[in-house]
Amino acid sequence: LMIREGCVPFELQVSDNSSGTDFSRLWCIGTDTINGAAPNGYIIDSILVDIWVTIQLKTTNFCGTRTFIDSVLVHPLPRAIVGLELDNGCSPFSPEIINVTLGQPDSFYWDMGNGLTGTDSLPPEVVYTTPTDSINIYTLTLEAYNECGVDISTQEITVYPPDVTAFIGLDTIAGCQPWAFSPQSFSTAGALLAWEIYGPAGGMVTTGAGPAPEFVLTEVGVHTVLLSAARCG
Repeated sequence: LMIREGCVPFELQVSDNSSGTDFSRLWCIGTDTINGAAPNGYIIDSILVDIWVTIQLKTTNFCGTRTFIDSVLVHPLPRAIVGLELDNGCSPFSPEIINVTLGQPDSFYWDMGNGLTGTDSLPPEVVYTTPTDSINIYTLTLEAYNECGVDISTQEITVYPPDVTAFIGLDTIAGCQPWAFSPQSFSTAGALLAWEIYGPAGGMVTTGAGPAPEFVLTEVGVHTVLLSAARCG
């Protein structure tokens, strides 16, 4: 073996000094088997812990079989993984953040997306906020390092305003039958919107969702438009 230790992806380099007459070769690398010439260029990858990989060569001819065994030590790359119980919430929002990085990391760097950073394995305690009239989206970044390299994981965290207010805008309040109209919501940003239209007799005639749904009214008379906004508060 020319190289006996390294990081993934580890490329096997073997010098085959076998000699004899009319013999065959069988290479066993971990659980893989390869017939023929030295498996130079064979890649050892997809490991998450340090591992000794056994390299075995069996040479066989009419006189019998000889076996040579050696091994290489392969180290993993880190695989940064951030666990979030919730990736959205109401301001002020303190999400539960878990570091579940694999690949034997040695060190970490946290960027919480709001100017707060940290280098512990545990994330720094963070409180995300947003103004009362807009949504903030923060990008949380975790960098994980070991002797073989670095991996980066990012997560977006959405923070909604703390108090929801419903507000309807109508460009006109009367029309001819059948009348197609589209009320517009000027409610708090990020609110979950539900519309209900009640007819002249008081019964609900249709529903809708979104910031500007379209309705068609066919009954003559005064209709009532009800908008419900929900999320925080």
